[in-house]
Amino acid sequence: MDTPLLWHIPHSHFNERVRWTLDYKRIPHRRQVLGADYLIRAWRATGRGTLPILFLDGRAIGDSTHIIAALEERYPEPPRCTARSHWKTISTSSWARRCARPSSRRSSGTIRTSRCAY
Repeated sequence: MDTPLLWHIPHSHFNERVRWTLDYKRIPHRRQVLGADYLIRAWRATGRGTLPILFLDGRAIGDSTHIIAALEERYPEPPRCTARSHWKTISTSSWARRCARPSSRRSSGTIRTSRCAY
């Protein structure tokens, strides 16, 4: 199995959500920051001109919501949030908006699930 590769740009909350999820789940991966010429490369990989893009199990996945869903399916442990059992029923994008806030991660350098809104 190949190590997942993340194409991203540093200053985007969509990209930060994916980086946070990879770090939280302790998934070994490689990161590649793309420059201003990313549009053509992204379009060829996914048919869309957006980042982030994760190459996982031989396929290119675009859109942070789809990437997080694929990571949760491929790497179910640790679960997205462990505070309550009903977290598994909350949609991926809802979880990402609630828990994977770049501002809360940067402020302490740690994962702060206590700030998750139910």
